Amino acid sequence: MRGPSLTDDGSTVTIDLHGLTVEAAVSVFARTIRLASERGRSTIKAIHGSSSTISPHDQTIRNRVREYVNNDLESTIHARTLLDDYLIIGLPITHRTNSSRIKLTDVI
Repeated sequence: MRGPSLTDDGSTVTIDLHGLTVEAAVSVFARTIRLASERGRSTIKAIHGSSSTISPHDQTIRNRVREYVNNDLESTIHARTLLDDYLIIGLPITHRTNSSRIKLTDVI
């Protein structure tokens, strides 16, 4: 199984949450959003997997991340696209205060 990874091209941050526990994935996702917003990024792509569990209510990374976006981020994100194994959220445009690239070690 692959582990988590993160890339930051200065506009889009892509975080792969594979290999984390459900709670760790939500926590890393939340920190990634906070840092991306602080550093003026416009988009976050979160790869959470397709969660092939039987019940849609099982606590999977996919379900918990989507729950977090729907319940806790509704008023702070600009847009969202939910696809089978990842989601993309648009952040409000802000003045860039720190252009240094976000690294995985910044959010784990």
